[in-house]
Amino acid sequence: MFEDSPRARSTDISKLTARLTRSAQIDMAELKEDERAWVDVLTRFRELQSSEKTAMDLRNNVIPPLDKQVIEESVQLDKVQEEVEEVCFHSMFHANLVQAKLKVQRAKIGARDLQTLKSAAALVTRNLGEIKDLQSDIARLERDLEGTGSLKTVEDVQREVDQLSNHM
Repeated sequence: MFEDSPRARSTDISKLTARLTRSAQIDMAELKEDERAWVDVLTRFRELQSSEKTAMDLRNNVIPPLDKQVIEESVQLDKVQEEVEEVCFHSMFHANLVQAKLKVQRAKIGARDLQTLKSAAALVTRNLGEIKDLQSDIARLERDLEGTGSLKTVEDVQREVDQLSNHM
């Protein structure tokens, strides 16, 4: 197949060099595409990580005081409702109708405040459910990546690309 003359050897070497150059360019294009894909995956993980931090902050710092406040407000609501019932009963028998109206108005405001607090607690509970779903998604994605043996950072991928470039 190869001739033994210097001219033929030079042509053969030129052909081999051209084939190696084309092969290296194709490999680099594939590596660049792989790098872009891994950067996208890393970006998604970083976004999920910030959601997890928010969830932890809600779970550790925001929700416990709100739970305590809901309990306290519920106790206060019960007291206010008892007061309202008492005021209504006594206001029928007493001439002090103005004071009864003020107490009822305060009770309504307290009930409205409690309802607002309960709505906020429901929102926090819904957010916690969404956070748990996100954590499940993160765990599933990490298992998928570990299963393929592809748990590499962008730096690891860049290092491999640099090593391959230097090797060529």
